[in-house]
Amino acid sequence: MNESNPAYDRPSELQIRDAETLVARFAALWRQPDPETFRALMHADTRNLVPPMTEPADREGAMRHFNEFVRQLPGMSVAVQRWALAGETVMIEWRATAKVMPAHGAPERGPRSPAIQLPAGARSAN
Repeated sequence: MNESNPAYDRPSELQIRDAETLVARFAALWRQPDPETFRALMHADTRNLVPPMTEPADREGAMRHFNEFVRQLPGMSVAVQRWALAGETVMIEWRATAKVMPAHGAPERGPRSPAIQLPAGARSAN
């Protein structure tokens, strides 16, 4: 335990190396998404909750989610933004981008932020 912050357990060098390896494998997977590589990345007892999932899933549930994502967004890519190690858990922050074809046929690129326009009468009077 770290004496300056008793709630923090500093990870060992081995834990840090293992986490770095996992993050590198995760990043490589999303450069060329492949279902079997994705399966190999997950522990047999994994519990995953990835948007837009509404409940955590086991490895096979996560595989179904992954395959559906790749099917719907074949040009999707994911870039690791940063990661953190807490005990035996590695948290990965990532940003996904994709090219989608809207109904009118012109490609759009993501990510996008929705714009919300308030009706004139709903604006606050400042």
